[in-house]
Amino acid sequence: NSASDSYTAFRIDNSEKVRITSAGLVGIGTSSPAYKLTVQASADNQDLIRLNHPSASTAGAMLGFTTDGTTANNVVTLGVQYSNADFDVINIQRSTQNVGINETAPQGKLHVKTSDSGVSSSPSHSNELVLENSTNGGITFNCGASNSATMTFQNSSNADDGSITYRNSEREFRFKTAGADTVR
Repeated sequence: NSASDSYTAFRIDNSEKVRITSAGLVGIGTSSPAYKLTVQASADNQDLIRLNHPSASTAGAMLGFTTDGTTANNVVTLGVQYSNADFDVINIQRSTQNVGINETAPQGKLHVKTSDSGVSSSPSHSNELVLENSTNGGITFNCGASNSATMTFQNSSNADDGSITYRNSEREFRFKTAGADTVR
């Protein structure tokens, strides 16, 4: 190799497994690493990196991807393993850039799933946050005892067009429209 493309390769059974370039780039499964660490999968639906728990090799975390065979539909997966069973925890879809927590096919920008509700799609006009559960569901706002929790509705011409506030100190709800209380 010339000085400009010098590298060190580690081989097993005459097959290159790891390459370190003179620029300090490391490739596992590739002879052309483009980043400080490039791990190239050898097949679809493969876990690429696994971190095992120090006292149990059947528990740990993994980073991988799944695909339907086209690069447009790749899903990056971050998961956990317990007792040799893999659990997908966070899935990021390349084509939609949607994120699913415990959901492999997120129905919105962020889809948090506790259990399957049987709903297969969410309306596009309100799917930035999708919360799914087969039983009751909800959102919790935690704040100080003398403070308030607020959901604000805004648009391009009014930063506080509407809001719903729960004031802990008064134990009351306030509904506002265009900045003015409409219901207490």
